[in-house]
Amino acid sequence: MIGIYAFPYGISLNPREWALSGEGGDVMLFNTNNEALAWLNEHSDISQTEDEYAESGVHIGEYDDE
Repeated sequence: MIGIYAFPYGISLNPREWALSGEGGDVMLFNTNNEALAWLNEHSDISQTEDEYAESGVHIGEYDDE
């Protein structure tokens, strides 16, 4: 499954912080990168590509709950 994440303070040595379905909710999971990107664009002021989000510190990638 695919998730949306960021590194705290932009430091990749920190563990990933995953987008949640609400405060205290579960990790939001998507079937494809395109589904995650569409969700981001629906909930953002501007529409961006996956690379543009990555440049601003928001990433889309494989979620591993371990």
